[in-house]
Amino acid sequence: MLGMVVRGLPRASCSYRFSSNTSSAATLGSRENPFDVIIAGGGMVGTALACAIGGREELASQNVLLLEASRQLPQMPSSEADVPKISNRVSALTPGSVNFLHELGAWAHIEKIRSQLFERMHVWERVRDSMITFDARSVDPLSIPGYYLHTSPLMGVVTENWLVHAALNHVLTERRLPGITLKTGVRIKDASTPPSCPTAAPTATHTGHGNTSSTPAGPKSPWSTVTLEDGTILHSRLLVGADGPSSLIRQSAGIGTVAHNYQQSAVVATLKWEENDQAAAYQRFLPTGPIALLPLTDSMTSLVWTTTPEHAKELCRIEPDKFLDAINTAFDMNFLQNPIVETCNNILKGVLSSYRTSLDATPSSVSCPKVVGLDEGSRGCFPLSLCHAKDYVDQRLALVGDAAHRVHPLAGQGVNLGYGDVRELTSAMVSAVSEGQDVGSLRHLEDYESKRLWHVVPTMAAIHSLKHLYGTSFLPVELARSLGVQVTDSVSPIKSEIMAHAMK
Repeated sequence: MLGMVVRGLPRASCSYRFSSNTSSAATLGSRENPFDVIIAGGGMVGTALACAIGGREELASQNVLLLEASRQLPQMPSSEADVPKISNRVSALTPGSVNFLHELGAWAHIEKIRSQLFERMHVWERVRDSMITFDARSVDPLSIPGYYLHTSPLMGVVTENWLVHAALNHVLTERRLPGITLKTGVRIKDASTPPSCPTAAPTATHTGHGNTSSTPAGPKSPWSTVTLEDGTILHSRLLVGADGPSSLIRQSAGIGTVAHNYQQSAVVATLKWEENDQAAAYQRFLPTGPIALLPLTDSMTSLVWTTTPEHAKELCRIEPDKFLDAINTAFDMNFLQNPIVETCNNILKGVLSSYRTSLDATPSSVSCPKVVGLDEGSRGCFPLSLCHAKDYVDQRLALVGDAAHRVHPLAGQGVNLGYGDVRELTSAMVSAVSEGQDVGSLRHLEDYESKRLWHVVPTMAAIHSLKHLYGTSFLPVELARSLGVQVTDSVSPIKSEIMAHAMK
């Protein structure tokens, strides 16, 4: 029932208890009666996982605790007057992610407020003649979930992070999903997982509704544990770290990472642009990093400009007019081209022109719309790095989202990878329960890890390689890069494979 509190948690925190599947709510979370799942981190990914579990009939008997350190979470506006101005923190959601949010019941709330689809993305190399257009119409729609959620082909949808989070919170609280407890204002001090070979394993017994209960035996707890700042200790069959790139859960489990500091910063801002085809996004690879404009409305766009830390600070400091000029120049400037690269480009262009189809060909007249205004106070800057966990799972532990992997924003894959994690982890839980195991079954967690690694690692490798590929002016690399863009733009199967991978 709404308003119930799990005994022992800090009173200062907010609590929403939607239902209880145990006859002894007072002991829920104890060693004798652990939660089925504790999710550490109630952001866009952690909240989505709670909604996904609560929305699956096979998992209806699971008791889930979602812990979030923030006291105030984004909420859906109650009226049009309450809708805030456009935020500078946005995500380009893939059709797969949009379809996932639709299945959770969150997408309808997002559409009511603000979102902008795009069907095409125009990408320039630093040499303006080397250009490629990715068009959603060239992808097999049957291979992309959510492709036809709108009346036109969907390559992606740009929406604000707060709005996605608010819509998920709305689903979680208003629909009172069974078995889900949300606790805000709660900070985790420490966490631990059971040893690989506990001295006494839990004994599984079936409790009905597809659920499996386990009775621990012996002196050492076989569960994952979370220690809160007030000293409260909570136990769970599965602990999920959804607590971001500096994940305390990951660190407490002793899971190492592969990390790389790009020595770059991303400048973000909300801009006004000229009347244009808002169904398109624009990106250009510059010597210092990519710059991209994502459509927000027919008159507003979101900037993400990756550059050196020094240049980023300057861009955030200069006058608005100079800032806008810098953006327009970045898209218009034609950098000096090596004569060898220019000659080879012209030869290849002539050879490929006869092979282009109407969808393959990038119109030579395409140019990025001019930006003409800056939303006051929207400029921001943050450092960029890569971080990848060496393991996604451990005994009764799983990592999702940025706790497992953090990527460069040039491909816009951050939260989309997180939602892919949620889909696979939820599927693994369903499989475990259907086979008479509990949701912390290591075999099923390892299946989740394997499937995600097959998708995430190639994606991260491609993004990392692109960053370095466009960061050099070494002649052989520059030549291969420029010619490669033209070939990719002219050969439909290559473009289709790239898009199909990125759009899922």
